[in-house]
Amino acid sequence: VTSGARRRWNYETYFNEARRVLGDDAAGKLENLYKACEDMSCTIRWGSGKTAGSCLVSHPLQINYAFMSIFTNGSLWLQFLSLHDDETQRAFREALKDTLVTRMGLQITDEDLMRNIWIKKEEWLGKIDILIDLLKDLIPKYQ
Repeated sequence: VTSGARRRWNYETYFNEARRVLGDDAAGKLENLYKACEDMSCTIRWGSGKTAGSCLVSHPLQINYAFMSIFTNGSLWLQFLSLHDDETQRAFREALKDTLVTRMGLQITDEDLMRNIWIKKEEWLGKIDILIDLLKDLIPKYQ
């Protein structure tokens, strides 16, 4: 779809679409991630994509920009560039990258810290519980 109006997503439309596209199990895992981020005082906003919904997660110290966007098609967008304003944000960015590599086995390089990267659902969705645990470890340390 290349034409038409953008769509304003919300909790209900996002998770309905995730269930439709990914199935109940994967959508339930995304909902667990959403709730965990909410519990950690992350700011959560909804995207406006035409076909895929997005959930934009901001670190409690950097509420203006998301560091992670989760899409209803299962894609994950890591926005390392948004974590640059101060030393705490840069330290969180590096710790996040390191733990994603060591605990989830993702292929992220030091050069990737200077850009935003896409992670396919096949690479991370089955490891969502690990992502939740590592965020629970990291976010309180960098607040």
